[in-house]
Amino acid sequence: YTTTGYKIARFKPDFTAEDNGEVVTDYVTSNGTGSDCFKDGTDALSACAYVDTSLTVDSSGILYFADGNASNQPNYYRIRYVDSTNKVGTIFGSRPFYGDGLPKELIRGNLASIAYKNSSLETSAFPKGLYLLSPSAVLGYIDPVTGIYSTLWGNQIPTATTATDGTVISPDLPLGPTSYGSYKGITFDDDGFPW
Repeated sequence: YTTTGYKIARFKPDFTAEDNGEVVTDYVTSNGTGSDCFKDGTDALSACAYVDTSLTVDSSGILYFADGNASNQPNYYRIRYVDSTNKVGTIFGSRPFYGDGLPKELIRGNLASIAYKNSSLETSAFPKGLYLLSPSAVLGYIDPVTGIYSTLWGNQIPTATTATDGTVISPDLPLGPTSYGSYKGITFDDDGFPW
């Protein structure tokens, strides 16, 4: 096994092939889609794992890997494995940013920036309240009346994405890759939209 492009590839010998005796296939992917691609029980070829460098295999052939970006922020945040049915599971840890739908006191994770949006800039998509940006690729909002946190955009999978005009933001879509220095500021323009 090896890591390549933030996924895990498997090398298998094939002495009948003309490609130097080995076949390389994807084993655990980093570009799964949908809101469940990061959850336990996801097929390894549909996963949203982010494997940078660290992986190992035990004596029974179970592959273990550290999930999360190690080269920059937010670093590894959980240890995962692939079971005998090719499903991804978690041994320990969780996603780096936690709290969607919970009271603001229970949110945990790293913050890169915050901005309070006044009612003078209020839009239906971005009402008055406290907004936050996390290096875990999350744009969130705390409702000033209820105190409940909501993830507006970002599934915490730091993969490249291109949003075309008219794309509706969602917690199921990637916010984009993180690297040193990115996600350092959030502000609102004159029309009340975040930048």
